[in-house]
Amino acid sequence: MMVATTADRAGWWWGCPVTALTPVPAEPSRVTIGIPRDAEGYRTFTTADAVAVHVLRAGQEALADHLARHPTDFDTVQSTHGFRVDCGFGGVPLLAGVVSRLECRPVNVVTAGGRVLLLAQVVRDDCRGGLAA
Repeated sequence: MMVATTADRAGWWWGCPVTALTPVPAEPSRVTIGIPRDAEGYRTFTTADAVAVHVLRAGQEALADHLARHPTDFDTVQSTHGFRVDCGFGGVPLLAGVVSRLECRPVNVVTAGGRVLLLAQVVRDDCRGGLAA
């Protein structure tokens, strides 16, 4: 399970579940990030300067459910779900204690059925499993 995070122009943090993450064979490293089109903050992601994708550990699924219902409630992310949140590239919230994460700069947006696909350049990663192309 995965979640994406971003910050809007006013500095508010947003999160939502990710429906797909696909490496794109290109230089520099790029990925496509699938965001549900019915997610409350999907438009924030389509205009963001930076996005982070977090691969969750087993047992962290409740975080994705929480962000699907309350996309800007990072107080509960920290207090109830126990995640430390740091500030990353472009002011994006970064969740500590996940399997891996990518910090990305979106370069294109495509609407495809029930989701929005962000084509994004990987700026920084801490992937141990080689998610980045």
